[in-house]
Amino acid sequence: RLRVIRDVIGTSERLRRRLLQQLTAAGIDIGRVDLQGDVPVNHLEVYSSVDILLDVFPWPSGTTIYESMSMGVPMPTIADPYAGSRASASCLHFCGLNELIAANAEEYLEIVTSLVDDRERLNEMRSTLRSRLHAAFCDGARFSRDLEAVYRAMWRRHCGASLQECGLPLIQSDAGVVS
Repeated sequence: RLRVIRDVIGTSERLRRRLLQQLTAAGIDIGRVDLQGDVPVNHLEVYSSVDILLDVFPWPSGTTIYESMSMGVPMPTIADPYAGSRASASCLHFCGLNELIAANAEEYLEIVTSLVDDRERLNEMRSTLRSRLHAAFCDGARFSRDLEAVYRAMWRRHCGASLQECGLPLIQSDAGVVS
């Protein structure tokens, strides 16, 4: 089933009809589609009724990827450098889930289809998402150590040390090294 939840679906019959027409044109059985115009008061309840969350292109999905992972729902994405900030690709990368990051729309469909077709893999992934998220982003002691190291390096840089001496990572751009 496909569940689409968006506030404007509940307020725009024209949009609702257009979406259903597009889904039909794509060969999707409308009987397997749920269009919902209101988000539950406790929006996290939505995650208990879905297996895979589809990314919200072209928006950057900031909070959504963290909620999804915390609730045990994988959210494959496309790492599109032209779509603005791709928080979902970054989150998946740091959680060790690069296999959920597609380079293009065709690869994205392959990733989603493979998850749908491999229930065992999907179940295993769902059972580890929260712990992966916490290991990558919720280690306060590691975060504090890393932040302190950046502050020390910034101070050394301010005092005249080179980037290499400071220990700050070099940022590469098309124009060369950015300090």
